Amino acid sequence: MATQQIPPDQILLVQHARERPLRANPEEALKWCNRAKFAMAETPGSTDPIPNREEVRAVWEYLGRTIDVSTIVQVFEKMRIVPHA
Repeated sequence: MATQQIPPDQILLVQHARERPLRANPEEALKWCNRAKFAMAETPGSTDPIPNREEVRAVWEYLGRTIDVSTIVQVFEKMRIVPHA
């Protein structure tokens, strides 16, 4: 996966979606993840395996599929490497 410059607004959207609604409410996260499983099965070019698959899928679906899955994975990786306060 090639590293690309991710716009700050996309980084914030992904971080917010992961931290607030999805991690704070596991039932909500499961709902978005299940919806995304079906959507990804129908999306041409979707790749598997995806690191943090359930979380990535849930964020992708929660954000209305407006941010590419590979971008979400990169943001997750950056969050893992450099924790924010």
